[in-house]
Amino acid sequence: MKYDFFTGSYGDRGEEGICKFCFDSKKGELRKVSGYSGIYHPSWVCFNRKDSILYAVQEETPAGAMQILRVVDKGFKRIQICDSDGADPCHLSMSEEGDSLFLSNYSSGSLVAYRLDPNGLPAGKADQVQHYGKGIDLERQEAPHVHSCVEHKGMIYASDLGLDQVFIYGLNKKTHRIEDTGNRIHVSPGAGPRHLEFYSGEQSALYVLCEMGNSISVFWNRGNTYECIQNISTLPAGFAGMNTAAAIHRSGKLLFASNRGHDSIAMYEIKNAGELDLLDIVPTGGKIPRDFAVFDAYLIAANQESDCLSVLRIDEERKALELTDIKAETVRPTCICRC
Repeated sequence: MKYDFFTGSYGDRGEEGICKFCFDSKKGELRKVSGYSGIYHPSWVCFNRKDSILYAVQEETPAGAMQILRVVDKGFKRIQICDSDGADPCHLSMSEEGDSLFLSNYSSGSLVAYRLDPNGLPAGKADQVQHYGKGIDLERQEAPHVHSCVEHKGMIYASDLGLDQVFIYGLNKKTHRIEDTGNRIHVSPGAGPRHLEFYSGEQSALYVLCEMGNSISVFWNRGNTYECIQNISTLPAGFAGMNTAAAIHRSGKLLFASNRGHDSIAMYEIKNAGELDLLDIVPTGGKIPRDFAVFDAYLIAANQESDCLSVLRIDEERKALELTDIKAETVRPTCICRC
């Protein structure tokens, strides 16, 4: 099987910060197809629903931006640049209907919604929500820090690392405006929620990856409320080094999370009621795996401080991960986007 995907990075201007790769699992080859150097710190990228437009944050302070690119045969063509209306934009996601785009400004603690035209191009800012407050960690939670937001079954979930909360919003389908429901999901003080995953089994479960707590908090959806039924570590017992959890992704009944510091991927099995069993924790073969993506029986990790991508094999029969010798060089990768 062949898989195409794109990477974002902390590349500077003049470096290939966004790249297209092809992974051939049969041949065991991972190669760069093309790159784009006309952007600064494109730490997160995502596609529209038609895979025709690529959106990329430009993570800068005090004012960030978003570039809109079209992928062409020989590389990338820049179409438009928009202000992010905040500092250090770090995450992008599409609405379920594909007509809205959500942007998270980390340092300024805000969430922006853009209305998209039928071609996937921004037709103006539809709304902006500002968070307020602080957490218990005076260094990292001195202010709100919106780290990601995703729509799930008509609701928007915004993870705020600085406030130890996941904000639940509604989305007006006509105006594309964000509506506050007043509902909040609270994690342990100082845990720092970063990214989310969902699962529907006997119970509808929400998995909150906590960057600072190096843990996953599992919540049952009780209608208008969420009940925490489990907190499970992303690290092996006894590890005492520095670490921050980074990415979480689900594939069927397997859930994965990455560790920056321990430099590993943790793999869990999702039980019928949504709770997690730890199966394996395996090194990625690089430093600071900020993101990863699952491609059927393979997982590709973006090792930011090793300037490389590494490939791991998922053995579902043995319920284990194993690092392969397949790698590819690329500048400070931070995001992997499937198309």
